[in-house]
Amino acid sequence: MGFKGLGYFLITLCFFINNATAQRIETNFNNNWHFILKDDAAFSSEHFDDSTWEMLNVPHDWSFEKGVRDGGDQGQGGGYHDGGIGWYRKYFDVKKKVFLK
Repeated sequence: MGFKGLGYFLITLCFFINNATAQRIETNFNNNWHFILKDDAAFSSEHFDDSTWEMLNVPHDWSFEKGVRDGGDQGQGGGYHDGGIGWYRKYFDVKKKVFLK
């Protein structure tokens, strides 16, 4: 391969590399999560209807959902956030190779 052939090869290679990286799509995965502050074994089912759940973005601190209880256990009239179990669900399509970071 001569100098001219090597030049064409490098130009073609750069073109293909550029096109491969140009198709990369970054999506903010933090948006549009379904959330409920309850627990039920049915929530883990793939086809569970969560249409009544709250829609929110993460990060989200579900311990604040119930608010602060007056006269909390630590005394001195303070409050604390009640515990519990919360569920988050997210739907997305995977059409190509996906990387989460």
